Amino acid sequence: MEGIKEVEKSKRRTRPPRGAAQRSSGPHTHAHTLEVRRKAVQLCLEESFPVKQVAREMGVGRSTLDKWVKLYREQGEAGLEPQPRRRGGPRPQVAAAIKTHVVELKRRRPDLGIQKISQFLR
Repeated sequence: MEGIKEVEKSKRRTRPPRGAAQRSSGPHTHAHTLEVRRKAVQLCLEESFPVKQVAREMGVGRSTLDKWVKLYREQGEAGLEPQPRRRGGPRPQVAAAIKTHVVELKRRRPDLGIQKISQFLR
């Protein structure tokens, strides 16, 4: 009996929560330079290599390469420029009149939550 419990204990594995190992707190690690993007698109459009093959050889996702080709056709080389990442950004501002109305409703009826207040405003 004791041996079975030891085996069961050794079979148990502890692992981090799903996705914990893949998360990184740093910047995006797969940002491709303009030269890499240009070369990949050139291979597809000018050299007539299949997108699937170019993507595999250059270590780029097929959908990413499809996007680069599309952007190049629409915007030229400017479409291949890396775009700055937006994280969060400013939230849309609520008009001052609406804000004062919400505050007044909350003063008169403190029991109202955000859903009821939004229904009143509609």
